[in-house]
Amino acid sequence: MEQCDTNAGGIGMGVCWFEVERKINCVEFFASIFHHYTSVDLHILHTMNQYILLTGAPGSKWSSVAESVYFSSDIDQSDSAPTRGYQRGVVKHTGAYFDPGMEFNNASQNWDKPFSGDGIRIIKSHTFAHQLEKLKTLNHPIVMVYRNDVDCYNWWNDAGGFDITYPNYDYFKPLDNMWNHIQQENKDIMQFVKDNQQKITTVENSQELCKVLGIAQPYTNIRNYTTNDIKVYVYL
Repeated sequence: MEQCDTNAGGIGMGVCWFEVERKINCVEFFASIFHHYTSVDLHILHTMNQYILLTGAPGSKWSSVAESVYFSSDIDQSDSAPTRGYQRGVVKHTGAYFDPGMEFNNASQNWDKPFSGDGIRIIKSHTFAHQLEKLKTLNHPIVMVYRNDVDCYNWWNDAGGFDITYPNYDYFKPLDNMWNHIQQENKDIMQFVKDNQQKITTVENSQELCKVLGIAQPYTNIRNYTTNDIKVYVYL
């Protein structure tokens, strides 16, 4: 609309409809740009806060670290199911695990499959230990649990070894192969910690871990990692 009416019905008010339309279109244009980038920013913020990635070698007591924050009100616990649990003495597995041969492999397209609720989702995978440099580019917090190789190996065997019913450890067979997996996963975790020291925080208990992750404290007792011979590192 380029018509200009300089008389405006004979009352002496000059109106250029082209200018009016252009101003309206400018307002709509900038509003659409604001909406687009605001939506993108909110999407990015949501994506960044959706997951906590957790890794540790078998026998590192990494499941106890996951358990120590799992019941925070900020955590999505909908992956918990009767078929996704195991307990033997103090060893307890709760919720989904993601590794080759397990219910889900650790590809990112599988991360949401066991969940149906709201909140931050803890994704547990032993073999994340080999992918840490790649995973850090996704901007999710990474929690790494370390324990020396021999203690990991003995603890995992005492917990049930290949008789553990959940998760499934067939991928790690035979026993000599499990020993190699433990060694390599520990090695890769510590190399990543060394190479990324400026962004690594060491935490000594579950209260500190919740604070670093920015999640609410669960109602369970504070879990002390150092007295359980566990080293816990967080990459942020």
